[in-house]
Amino acid sequence: MKNKTRREFLKTSAAAMTVGWAGGTGAMPAAGETVGGGQLRPSPPPASPGYPPFALGIILGIGHNPEAAIREVRDLGMPTCQLQIGYLDDNLVERLGE
Repeated sequence: MKNKTRREFLKTSAAAMTVGWAGGTGAMPAAGETVGGGQLRPSPPPASPGYPPFALGIILGIGHNPEAAIREVRDLGMPTCQLQIGYLDDNLVERLGE
């Protein structure tokens, strides 16, 4: 038996696992499906009752122009954002509040 390289070993192992999963057909099992008495891929968790889904937002730096940064968020149709602020002074806080 010749010594295999790591790459050859991994290719052979991956092929063997795929064939074993599918009972020789080469197809991966579906979520929650059991093969050979054991569950291979867990089913997705159920939705959490009572919790609204997270709103999609973006992270952006505001530089010296918070109005333009917030306008960009609104133009993208995002309901939320996280601001990265390099400095903070009273004027900037007031402009952000508006």
